[in-house]
Amino acid sequence: MKKILMVAIVSLMIIVISGCIGQNEVKINANDGLSINSFVVEPSRIEYTDKADFYLEIENVGGTTASNIQAELYGVTWTELETREPPNGKLSPPDIRFTPPVAGGYSVLKWLDVQAPKLPEGLEHTYDITARVTYDYKTTGVANIYGITKDEYRRRQQSGTTTSTVTVTNTNAPVKIDVTGSQIVIDTSSLSIQDEPIMEVPLRITFTNVGSGVPITDGVNGKITGTITLEGASAFGASLKDCIDSSGEGSTVNVDTIIREGKTVTRPCTLVINKEAWLTRPEGTLNMIFDLRYRYYVEASTKLTVVGTKYGGTGGAGDSGSSYIIDV
Repeated sequence: MKKILMVAIVSLMIIVISGCIGQNEVKINANDGLSINSFVVEPSRIEYTDKADFYLEIENVGGTTASNIQAELYGVTWTELETREPPNGKLSPPDIRFTPPVAGGYSVLKWLDVQAPKLPEGLEHTYDITARVTYDYKTTGVANIYGITKDEYRRRQQSGTTTSTVTVTNTNAPVKIDVTGSQIVIDTSSLSIQDEPIMEVPLRITFTNVGSGVPITDGVNGKITGTITLEGASAFGASLKDCIDSSGEGSTVNVDTIIREGKTVTRPCTLVINKEAWLTRPEGTLNMIFDLRYRYYVEASTKLTVVGTKYGGTGGAGDSGSSYIIDV
């Protein structure tokens, strides 16, 4: 009986432990792409004759694939270290098709056996070491722009029904999109169409860096590129005019702009509507599809303390004079 009870207890413990292992937290961040989970050096205090190992743990917590990932260390001024990258230079995002979601791509990058710098005996110096991870990412989003005819708007007012204006959905990413504008009420009366067949609606498009790093596309701080496409433009008699930094008119415009100080930028855009296209529809929703692409970087820091020894001294026996590298 005791043996059976013991087996049951052990089996229960295995089930509990297995359950805990299988319930690891899946990291998802609406405002980031790649995340630096940790950056450490072991040991963090060494002598001239010692070596140190650097470990950088990164994970994709956003909504799209991070590609062309490169990690570099800054502050290791006494030697040259190679750039590190995960296999194929890519990390996939968390898979939100499942419940719970499947964790995104994860990698630990290593710089091993880094020789300590030479310092004279009696000198102790702490080096600030920064890991920078640079990668290609994108933000996709949809702005739903609601339009309604003047007659339908009046009917809604009389029935007490409210109407929406603009709603925006973004993927999980460090750069976000927002679109604002007034309510679009289209006068489809014959007199209005005869007098002014085309209606122009001013919009404001805002790009904001909400992540923990900075866009650095083509080596330019804050630069983002991409396209904006007006879905179903012909059916709704609509187009985009003088949008962002582009001149001209069409259903697709290019984005090539800079987020000021790495934070935010707002640009004008005009939505052009042909009123005749709304004669047979009381209301409708225009979709602006955003596809933004950019290079982005995040950073993390650690400290390495080096203690000089007599082997790193100057003027001693067998030492004709050495140079020392100390960050100031």
